[in-house]
Amino acid sequence: MSDIQKLIILWWSIAIVIMSAPGCSAKFDNSRIRSLNIEARQYHDRGLQLSRDNRINDAIAAYSKSIDINPSAGAYNSRSAEHNRKGMYDMAISDANQAIFLNSKYPMPYFNRGNAYFKKNDFAGALKDYSHAIVLDPGQAEFHYNQGQTYFMMGQDDKALDSYARAVKADPHYYAAYYNMACIYSKKNEGTNSLSSLEKAASEGFADAARLKQEAALKNVSTTTRFRVLLLKLEKKMKAH
Repeated sequence: MSDIQKLIILWWSIAIVIMSAPGCSAKFDNSRIRSLNIEARQYHDRGLQLSRDNRINDAIAAYSKSIDINPSAGAYNSRSAEHNRKGMYDMAISDANQAIFLNSKYPMPYFNRGNAYFKKNDFAGALKDYSHAIVLDPGQAEFHYNQGQTYFMMGQDDKALDSYARAVKADPHYYAAYYNMACIYSKKNEGTNSLSSLEKAASEGFADAARLKQEAALKNVSTTTRFRVLLLKLEKKMKAH
């Protein structure tokens, strides 16, 4: 496995926990994803809070209770996300399937199922689901970001760059996408684009000077003045904290 692939997987390990959190798009009409049963909704809401508290097993139990009372796409999707967090990818896929069966227009189950396929190294399956989620709601940065991760793992760097670009268009503060773009541009010997992306990542929150110093994927730009200046700034920032 190449150094840049290790980088992408590292970012993936960070992103999957954050981006597979249960929820729905602000642009998606969620009126049809939650149970109309009051008790079922209460258990689902309890699961959401338990998930935020990182009590994964308890969250799964709450979602399961909600489903037992009255199945809903929202509860199945939320449980799918928790199964992903536990590494139970087949169960995550099964729950996402149920959510999609109940509401095929709900984008999040496709996203969560794509996450499970990605972790199972089924990149074709992941790409199909991420792309479908994007069709349903193109404004979600994480959909584009994960699509970019998948294209990269499939060796399609240019398509990965396009997906990352759409991610930062949807969310200009998405520094992980800028960082990955910098690494791919470096790999393609496009030094100016690489450094510009790297500087943008830093301006939006990337602050890991140690990683930057050791990043083999950036070797083509690591001897430039711009790179050294940026590294120095990050090192000073880390010392200040």
